[in-house]
Amino acid sequence: MKTPVLYFIRTVCAMVVMPLMFIVIYPLVYIFLPETTARLADLPRDLIIFVLIEVVVIPIIGWRLYSRARYLVSEKGVREAGDTRDVL
Repeated sequence: MKTPVLYFIRTVCAMVVMPLMFIVIYPLVYIFLPETTARLADLPRDLIIFVLIEVVVIPIIGWRLYSRARYLVSEKGVREAGDTRDVL
């Protein structure tokens, strides 16, 4: 499998797995917290942070990895990777 496609698949998988982890693991962790710490847990704040990461950060990083891998596979990227004229 080519690297750009692999980065795309990994990004989509991360975007699917992270909500499942939040839905399943967050309540389990909350149950096992001591009561003093559980009172400090703030589900709406944690959910907002999670949604921000899920909707903004992961797609941007995935797009950057995908575009960089496509560029390195292209003719211009291969040519520039092999060009050693400016190395001193």
